Amino acid sequence: MLSHYFELLSLYRLRILIGAVVSGVVVLCLSFVLLKTSPTYTASVTMNMQPSEEALLFNRQFLGQSQFNPATIITQTHIERLLSRPVAERALDALLADVPDEPLDPEVSLLGQIKGWIWRTWTRINYGEFREVPERVQLLNDLRESLNIETVEGSYILLVEASYKFPSTAADIANAVANAYVDIAGEEFLQEADRAAEGLRVRVDQGDEELRRLVAARDAFRLVNDISDVERQSTLLLTTIQAGLSSLAEDQLRLRTKQAERATLLEEIGNSSSNSRGPLQTLDREIEELQQLIEFRQDFLDEQSREVQTLVERDTEIRTLSDEIAVKREDLRALRQQLQSFELATGSQARQIRLIAPAVPPVYPRSPKVFINTVAAVIVGGLLVFVVAVMQDILGSFIRTRSDLAAVVGNRALPTVDPAWLRKVPIWRPLRRIRNARRLRRFIEDFGQKMSVEAGWTKPNLFLTGYMDQEELIDVRNFIAQVIKRSIARPGVDESFRVSAVGPIHTIKNWDELPEGQVIVVTHPDQKSDFDFTGVMQLGTAPPRSPLFMLWKT
Repeated sequence: MLSHYFELLSLYRLRILIGAVVSGVVVLCLSFVLLKTSPTYTASVTMNMQPSEEALLFNRQFLGQSQFNPATIITQTHIERLLSRPVAERALDALLADVPDEPLDPEVSLLGQIKGWIWRTWTRINYGEFREVPERVQLLNDLRESLNIETVEGSYILLVEASYKFPSTAADIANAVANAYVDIAGEEFLQEADRAAEGLRVRVDQGDEELRRLVAARDAFRLVNDISDVERQSTLLLTTIQAGLSSLAEDQLRLRTKQAERATLLEEIGNSSSNSRGPLQTLDREIEELQQLIEFRQDFLDEQSREVQTLVERDTEIRTLSDEIAVKREDLRALRQQLQSFELATGSQARQIRLIAPAVPPVYPRSPKVFINTVAAVIVGGLLVFVVAVMQDILGSFIRTRSDLAAVVGNRALPTVDPAWLRKVPIWRPLRRIRNARRLRRFIEDFGQKMSVEAGWTKPNLFLTGYMDQEELIDVRNFIAQVIKRSIARPGVDESFRVSAVGPIHTIKNWDELPEGQVIVVTHPDQKSDFDFTGVMQLGTAPPRSPLFMLWKT
């Protein structure tokens, strides 16, 4: 299969060379014209992104356990915003502010006119009409089309490229777009930061108000309940209760003592006949006084206990308010610290997009690159011609190579012959001489084998015919005669063996009239189809001749 395409390449080498040269010359001329009339200069700005921790955390959570780099999402977001219309409008305003009285492109080149005509025609064909856009909209479209954003893979570095036919304008466009995006991104961040800071301030104010309300409620509770120092008051109450309990115990002891004395006195009075009512009355009066005192002290202690219980309950409520106040103060402290940190970080985070290297006017245009375009055109032109040849070979039925011939006639196909094999080659071209000698040797070997298989050497004649005129057949006869002289497949040299050009195949009416001999049918590549060979597979009838077939290059 490869030999087939190599032979096809050799067959069409002149066409391929012409196609390569023509395409190279055309592109060379166009490149020179574009270089003089409409060169494209490209200036680039290097920008660095410094995403916040929140953005990185969000991207990590969004991507999960995938292998994607968080920088990919962040950079793509910045690219889309760089190419957005608001950035282009601000950049255009900055450019027009520098040259308010002059248009960016005062004259339209010939190439621009051609492109404009093509675009208008294309629009009319597709949409039925062409609508002129305002000058500012056209400038915005041109500015956005001149931009190209590139990223450094795996990093947060952006390259903003702007292309224009004037180098200084290209640099101005790149710098204007980069500065516009930095300003817009900073303003948007500051606006969001202001909204966030305002929210924090509102929360701080609400916290202060709540704290003041809690403190006022605690103070009012103390004032209403006459509580200045719960600990001191509770200590005094407990001391009073302790003293009251001691006095109560003493009074109860005295009461039991008096009651014992009265019982003893009653026994004495019952056993004696004397009148002792006076001491008994005195004891009864003392016992009654002690009982009243004990009852009073008990009521007093109960009252003090209730006051202690009330004080404990009020102390619990005060402690609850104090705990709420402490929590609110801690929340306020955290909010104020967060607000302070946020305000301190706002200045640095507002510049998450920074310019590393501004654009400078380029020295040389980026396009057209004359040499590269010419070389590419030569390669593409040659490949296109070869592809066309291959498509013709696939879709067509013409015989072009030995493989095509073998597909029709089988093993009776001889190698394709180039008469240049026997021509003299200059001494300064040794490679061609070696190549021709090698190909001629292969043909001689193959020719000798085919003649041996077909018993052609045993016949006295070798007839050459085909689809060509007599002069070309004579050239073929001379070539075959030289091949036979150099062949070692024929056993011995027989002068009676003759090689004859019997004329074009259509001039021979009766093959049986020719003497015995082997026939070789010759034709040029890419001139006859496989149908032309099906009728000459057998020549004559008594006996039928089985010819060999060969392609002859011109």
